[in-house]
Amino acid sequence: MPEEITYDPDTATLHVGAGQISPVRPEVWAYEVSGWRVVKRWFDYRKKNPAGRRSSPLDDINPKEWSAEFTTELLQLLNVLTLCVELEPEQADLLERICSGPLITVTDLELGKVLPVSPGSRKPPTAESPNAPTLM
Repeated sequence: MPEEITYDPDTATLHVGAGQISPVRPEVWAYEVSGWRVVKRWFDYRKKNPAGRRSSPLDDINPKEWSAEFTTELLQLLNVLTLCVELEPEQADLLERICSGPLITVTDLELGKVLPVSPGSRKPPTAESPNAPTLM
C-alpha cells in the first residue's frame, strides 16, 4: 500500500508509491476545489495510513493492498480533471462575457411580470404539491 504521492513536473509523472502515471499535466496535479488539491486529497483517503477523522474502531479497518479499483478511480479522476482544465479558457471567456454584458434591473423584472412576486408564490409547497420534496 503506498504511503505517499508525488509529482515530477520535469517528466509530468505522478508517482503513487512505487507506481507511476504519465503524462499528467501540472495543472491537473495542482487542481484545487475550495482550497483542497483534489488529487492529493483523493489519495490521502486511500493511502496506507488514511487521513480523516476517526470516530469509531471501524475507521481503522483499511485495505492492505492497492487495488485495481483504486488505479481505475485515479485514472478516471485524472481524466475528469484534465477535461476541467481544458474547459477553463472557455469558462473564463463565458464569465467575461457575462460580467461585461447588460445587467437585469428591477424595472426589467417588473416589465417581465417577474416582480412583484405574487402572494401565492411566497407560500412553501404543500405535501400534495407536485413540486414538494419527498423522502426516499
